[in-house]
Formats: sequence, structure tokens, C-alpha cells
Amino acid sequence: MYLKGDMKQLPSLVTVFLAAALSVQASPVSIPFTLQGKAIYVQLVSPRREQPLRFLLDTGANETTFDRFTADALCRGIGGMGVCRIKTEGRFIPLGIPFWTDLSNLSINQGRKVDGLLGDDFLDGKVVTFDFANDVVQVEKAPKHAFYARSGRIHAPFVLPNGKALRFIVDTGVDHSYISLAAARDLGLMTSGAHELNINGIATKAYVLDRAVRGTVAGHPIADVGYALDLTPFRISADDNADGVLGMDFLLSHHIRLDFGVYTLTVLD
Repeated sequence: MYLKGDMKQLPSLVTVFLAAALSVQASPVSIPFTLQGKAIYVQLVSPRREQPLRFLLDTGANETTFDRFTADALCRGIGGMGVCRIKTEGRFIPLGIPFWTDLSNLSINQGRKVDGLLGDDFLDGKVVTFDFANDVVQVEKAPKHAFYARSGRIHAPFVLPNGKALRFIVDTGVDHSYISLAAARDLGLMTSGAHELNINGIATKAYVLDRAVRGTVAGHPIADVGYALDLTPFRISADDNADGVLGMDFLLSHHIRLDFGVYTLTVLD
């Protein structure tokens, strides 16, 4: 999860080519990724840089963006145009990235250089299936008839034992699952031990709950959620009132499909 923050528009459109011509065909393409801890990274290659670029695949990010120094390296020269490509099966699709921002805090948090984020604008209109057993993500174009009005993020129902459903953001950029501070208070939970937390470069606070929250997602139990998170820094609009975050602790345990055409999560186990 990463807040857009102080974004800058590139002097001209930077084109990133990703995995197969999904803009014109619906055949799925497998993109290899690497896990660093619980963070998902894909590699981009550029004719202007010998070393592969490392992009964090973050379903909680509202914009795909370059780090400012990577953007500078790629956008110098002819008309400010840079070209990147994903290394997979020799097939590519275009993706425009008109923004850059300072990702230095994210790089510090991850322990190595992060060249950019692939956010929900890249994922919009695609069906994404994560195979964590083989470190591959399968991407295909969602059926045209399935498109809803774009909502920006996938929210999965987190169902409590009493049947009440909370709205959790599905976020591959967060290690653990959290209930929001507001939702915890609505449930009558007490909090203590507030401590500073840095999630992909964003400063927030987490609070210890007096008792863990239990629930299920898509019929599958989730490990007890023992912390409440202040989600205020992560809101992308005034009506973005999620009740929590579904993080990689749950996602890594299952075969997950995210449909960014209808904005749904399916567990394929």
C-alpha cells in the first residue's frame, strides 16, 4: 500500500511494456516474480539501463509510478521518452506511466532499491491469478461484459463469527492483515500500546487489541487479527472508508485470483 503523495508528471509519457498484448487479446500470460519477505517484485528491463528494474506489485497503490531517480535515468534523451519491458515469454503490452515520486523511504523500508510501483491503474480491467507455489502471476484481460465502474481497489468481505461483514482492502503491499482503528472501536474493542509503523514508506500507527478479531474471507479462516491500524494516511478519497486491510499473511496461504474487471477476490484452493 502506498500513498500517492507528492507525485510529479513526467515531461512526456513513459511507456512500459508488460507481458503480452493484453490490449488486443485475452490469452493469459505468466509473469515470474520474486518474493522478498512478503513483498512481490517483478523485473522490468530497459534499453537505457543494463540492470533490471525492480517494481513492487502493490494492489493497494492508487497509481503506478517510477522512483524519481529511475525516471530521470529513463527519461533523458529523445523527447524525454523512456522504454521499459517486462522479462517474460518475449511478449509485451504497453502501459503509460506519467508520474514519478520519491520512493527513497520505500527503498529503505524494503532494504534495497525500489524502482517503482505497479498499482491498481495497471491492474484495472485485468484478471490476476497469484501462484505462490511457483512464484508466477498469471495476467489476462477481463471480459468486457464484466466491467463495473472503476472503484480503484478490491474490497473483500471479512465475515465475523456473528455474520457481520467488514470491507477489507486486498493489499499485496502489506505484510499482515489489520482491522481499522475505527472499525475496532465500533466493535467495542479496546486498544493499547500504540507504536509507529512504516508500511512501504508511509508512517502510521498500529494499536494492540485487547482481544483478537476472528473471521473468514471467501469461506477461509484468517489468522486472528490482533492489531488495529490507523488507515487515515492510506485513504485515496473522502468516501474511502475501508474497515481493514487483507495482507500477505492471508494471500500467501492460498491460490488467489483478483478480478479487476468486477473487483472481486476468489480463493481457488
